[in-house]
Amino acid sequence: MKMHNKLEPLKISCKTADCENNLHCFLISKKHKEELFPQGTCNYCGVRLVDWGRVQLNRIHDVEFTIESLQKEWIRHHFWHEQLPQRAINFALRKGKKDLLLSIDKRIEIALKPMHPFRDGIQTPFSSDNPIHYAQHATATCCRHCLNYWHGIPENRELTLNETEYIGQLLYKYIEKKIPNLSTDKQKIPPIRNK
Repeated sequence: MKMHNKLEPLKISCKTADCENNLHCFLISKKHKEELFPQGTCNYCGVRLVDWGRVQLNRIHDVEFTIESLQKEWIRHHFWHEQLPQRAINFALRKGKKDLLLSIDKRIEIALKPMHPFRDGIQTPFSSDNPIHYAQHATATCCRHCLNYWHGIPENRELTLNETEYIGQLLYKYIEKKIPNLSTDKQKIPPIRNK
């Protein structure tokens, strides 16, 4: 019987960068002072690659530019290029577009819309059976802090209707790209059994 070595899981963090491979970290943290690298530059190498003024206009008709910009950050790039687990794909297929859009709206309402959402900063798991969580990390809509530094949406107030609609459309764009065969209505998908 052939034994397979188990691969060590990839350590995912919002503070990771790989500047040599053009994957950066733009998150301002206490450790990376703004005086050293101003907001909008990589915390490790100082490069400025994102047109923040354009991204923070939050225009859905300019979403491809936003998506391209998001992928310059290591954490976002990871989620745009990671293959979704089959359970997350099945979750979306079981819901169909109509119910998935309702789930996106509900997620925004609970996890992002309030001025101080419950467990803000850790409310979106990195690994899940829900494709919305992957979409949130990919689009920097996982917490109010990421919404602020990527999309320019202030943390000290409730989200507006326009902002919630923009976030919803951005999340759906991710799911549309990752699951292009998603039908409008629910599909009957058998569960994946644990062995």
